[in-house]
Amino acid sequence: MIPWGVPKAGLSDSEEFHTLWRLLGPHWLSGSQMNDMLELLRYKINSNPDLIKNTCVAGVAFIPKVLEAYRAAQEGTYWTAQDLQWICDLGDDLVHNSAALITSGHLGDITDKPHWIGVVLDCRESIFVRYGDSFGTPIQEVSTILIALIPEELSAACISKTSFLL
Repeated sequence: MIPWGVPKAGLSDSEEFHTLWRLLGPHWLSGSQMNDMLELLRYKINSNPDLIKNTCVAGVAFIPKVLEAYRAAQEGTYWTAQDLQWICDLGDDLVHNSAALITSGHLGDITDKPHWIGVVLDCRESIFVRYGDSFGTPIQEVSTILIALIPEELSAACISKTSFLL
């Protein structure tokens, strides 16, 4: 018997098991469900000794924080904002440890097109932003050249010299 009204076992959120129905078809996913998938990816990465040393996963709240940091940099307040210091530290860690960060973000607040994207901030060999969306567009490579698929503000936030990566 399926435990319909209890929290999903093995995942850190407290949403009930019945919320998984959204995964059975072409339904919009919630942030919690996207975080569940990222958490499962994190478990897979953590079980692989080759990946765990240079790959991390961030939840869906990460992209809005990157955009907040970018906007703060545009206003000149980024370097003094205590609540954004962890983003700067994370960027330093990624670059100095030649690591990659995998996450998902929702474009609703950026482009008014409500869909999820995959973002990889890849600092293993050089600094690349890899971007793909939930409509099947393959993940593209971005260095300092912006690809039209990436919303301008998001790409600028991820590769700007005033953002958390540099």
